[in-house]
Amino acid sequence: IYTRKLYRIEKMAILMFHVGFVVILIGSAITRYVGHEGMMHIRGGQQGNTYISFDKWLKIYSNDKLKIAKQVNFTTKTRNKFNTSIKLNNNRVNLELTNFIPNAVPSVVDHFDGYPVISLVILDSLGRRPVLVRPNQVVPTGISGIGFSQNRLLDVEFLATDTGLVARSLYPVTSRDMSLDVETVIPAKTWFSLVRQVFYNTERVQFAYRNFWPKAKVKMVFSPDASVQGVDVLAFNVNVNGARHEVFVPYSNNDSEPIKHEVDGITIGFKYGPKTVEIPFSIKLDKFILQRYPGSDSPSSFMSEVTVIDNEMGIEKPYSIFMNNILNYRGYRFYQSSYDPDEKGTYLSVNNDFWGTSVTYFGYFILIVGIIWSLFARGSRFRSLISKSKAIEVLAIGLLLPISVFAQDIPKPDANHARKFGELQVQDRGGRVKPLSTLANEVLRKLNRSNKFQGLTPEQTYLSMSSFPEHWQHIPVIRIKNKELRSIIGIKGDHASFIDFFDNQAGGTYKLIQLVQEAFSLKPSQRTGLHKEVIKTDEKVNIIYMISSGQMARLFPVEDHPEDRWLSVAEASDISDTLKIQRISDVYGRYITSVHRATQSGKWTDSQNLLNQLVEYQAKYGSRIMPSKGRIRAEVFMNRIIIFQRLIPFYGLTGLVLLIIVFLELFRRNRISDKTCFILAGLLLIGFLVHTTAIALRWYIAGRAPMSNTYETMIYIAWAVMLAGFIFTKRNRVVLPATALLSTLTLFVASLSWMDPEITNLVPVLKSYWLTIHVAVITASYGFFGLGAILGIIVLLLLSLKSKENKSIIDNQVGSITDISELNLTLGLYLLTIGSFLGAVWANESWGRYWGWDPKETWALITMLVYAFILHMRLIPSFKTPFSFNFGSLIGLGSVLMTYFGVNYYLSGLHSYAGGDHVSFPNWLFFILAAIFSLSFFAWYNNRLVDKEK
Repeated sequence: IYTRKLYRIEKMAILMFHVGFVVILIGSAITRYVGHEGMMHIRGGQQGNTYISFDKWLKIYSNDKLKIAKQVNFTTKTRNKFNTSIKLNNNRVNLELTNFIPNAVPSVVDHFDGYPVISLVILDSLGRRPVLVRPNQVVPTGISGIGFSQNRLLDVEFLATDTGLVARSLYPVTSRDMSLDVETVIPAKTWFSLVRQVFYNTERVQFAYRNFWPKAKVKMVFSPDASVQGVDVLAFNVNVNGARHEVFVPYSNNDSEPIKHEVDGITIGFKYGPKTVEIPFSIKLDKFILQRYPGSDSPSSFMSEVTVIDNEMGIEKPYSIFMNNILNYRGYRFYQSSYDPDEKGTYLSVNNDFWGTSVTYFGYFILIVGIIWSLFARGSRFRSLISKSKAIEVLAIGLLLPISVFAQDIPKPDANHARKFGELQVQDRGGRVKPLSTLANEVLRKLNRSNKFQGLTPEQTYLSMSSFPEHWQHIPVIRIKNKELRSIIGIKGDHASFIDFFDNQAGGTYKLIQLVQEAFSLKPSQRTGLHKEVIKTDEKVNIIYMISSGQMARLFPVEDHPEDRWLSVAEASDISDTLKIQRISDVYGRYITSVHRATQSGKWTDSQNLLNQLVEYQAKYGSRIMPSKGRIRAEVFMNRIIIFQRLIPFYGLTGLVLLIIVFLELFRRNRISDKTCFILAGLLLIGFLVHTTAIALRWYIAGRAPMSNTYETMIYIAWAVMLAGFIFTKRNRVVLPATALLSTLTLFVASLSWMDPEITNLVPVLKSYWLTIHVAVITASYGFFGLGAILGIIVLLLLSLKSKENKSIIDNQVGSITDISELNLTLGLYLLTIGSFLGAVWANESWGRYWGWDPKETWALITMLVYAFILHMRLIPSFKTPFSFNFGSLIGLGSVLMTYFGVNYYLSGLHSYAGGDHVSFPNWLFFILAAIFSLSFFAWYNNRLVDKEK
């Protein structure tokens, strides 16, 4: 601010933009050091006035009296220091943290100076778990506890004697010898010897004796196995009167009793975990309501009906808390977080951060005002670039932005009838009702990765599979990529039939049974390429089986079903107490038979009449959750014409031809054909309008903005890229073909097999108007960044072709394209910044915190910093060259790709709902990176060489 003199009047817009970041940092500091967060758990009919903090606290006790309470944040990446001294019973006790052990598990080590240790498996109200019992430490059992013999009698206590290990219980014990199947009753408070393979059952706890070490020490050691659920542990060195003792303190998720250790006759209690915070009023849970999507277990929304009871203020008022609808009372904000498995209790996230949130929101406001002002301010860099490019109208438009080859003959049902069959409605496993046409498309895409099969439409294929199941068992429709798997199945080509997966022995043994079991027994990170392909192929085999057995499509609504669940053909056939279901099931059976006959005779009258009966039944009993006729027709239309896939070759070919013409013009004195370029640009405009219409139709079909998953945001990014191309094409013709090719690439990636184009129901947190605002702005910024990268490649190509003869032409074009690229990146950075902080507001409304270092948030911030550096490179003398800027705009796209794809598929976080199937890192990407760096080096070298010759 000082060195660039942003405090001058003409630079006030940029000053406000930068001051916004400072205010945001101040607000975040207030949140970090003053604000409080936690979790409140309330059961139905009960009330609570305390919550468990999210902060970690270390507490040290002496004789049940708290001596030290300190908030700590120990991690494997920080310098974990804790050293203190306290006076207990006239003794000086020094405590020093020696180690922080993540994912620690107990390990027993024989030691000459050790103590007796017992290994048990206990079963109580806390569940079944292994425990190690040692002296001076009580193991809680959910009621009281078990431990070595002390002054007070526990549920179960043990005593190490010269003759062995004995135990007694506060209650009668029933011992059962598992080898002899003999039971014995031991009276209460009676000592008895412990025996292995004997199960002991008291009134409050059950346990089995496993092992005993007379002299040993229990160490907590790090477990590298991620499948082993350990606990974070603090290792302390306790020094009492010169004697050193090692003490391990595990992390506890709740504010439980302290773990007590006796050191030289001094009892010290340790507690590492959250603390209980009291609030000045109470929250009573009147009722918890969970709504599911019709016919599905997937939650649509969940809500807590509560009553705020404030005795100080004399207030008792009801509230409803649900996702994106918070309770704000006396500086405390309550958010619906989760619920108990029995749906009778709720978890509310609690936030007390009035000043931190207020200051941070004020920073967001200043930053966004500064961004908008800088677009109009006369002295801003953005305005100077606009003036330089003579395209003042860019600003007005840009501001609108956020707003068959198989041998077998396949039975082919009539295409017109199959189209009407596709208008039948089905209910998917997530509860969404959709045309059967959509299900048929999903099935064929899953089986064969195509939208047609040997000339058959998806509806024809599905109807044929349902009507001729035996025939389709021999049709090689399952596509298999893995060569090793093809060898195991015993096929030569890359397609297999259902029958290929079973051997010729009696009963037809499934060839993949062992591989499937092995693949599912492994963690995802341990699965090889073969394992992953086996899982996918097994799913395809099951799809064919489910279609042939009538288990795939849930076609039949049930009258007055409390969950609006529809039944499949197989389920309807099994029901005997519902006459209507029996009748419609019989109608469907006769319909399939009629399709079988009509496919051979060509007479479809009977089939059409029976199909009409099915349609009438659905309309009568399923109309409450069925989409409107307009939505049904729109979805069937979209399935039929597959607009987004058809745009790939259209954008690609048109953009490629236009790019060739533009490049030829760069090296010729006269223009080849303005008319040709105008026609090609018109064609791209028509494609863009079709693209826009298709997005609008998907919005209409889904009843929400199509921005809830990776596929939908990809088609939106392709749209935003084309819009950016039309905005900036007036200054330089190379922009529009570049955007067309980038849109082609984006739509192509969206059409790949690991992208799921299915329209799905929203998870509860996405049911918010913030979804449209946040995602639209963020993903639009990706379009501008992508265009900047494409323009960067074009500049590098031009610099590679630069020579003494064409130097003037190339330099002019490079300067023009660089100016446009800088405008692109500036708009992209502005949109990314605004979208990120709007997302922070949404997060605060949904989860109770506006920033939590979620991987998506972190990488969005990284991308902001990357492009902030690229746009400020012009202020560094050695980087003030067109090559440096365009190389940066190209490399910077890697950060965007990590933010958009990498986080979804390789990291876990709150944005996991946006991802798809996990994909391995593609090897071909290394070749692309090598090509990019090779081109960049050659462009730098050639440009440097030509300039030196001058």
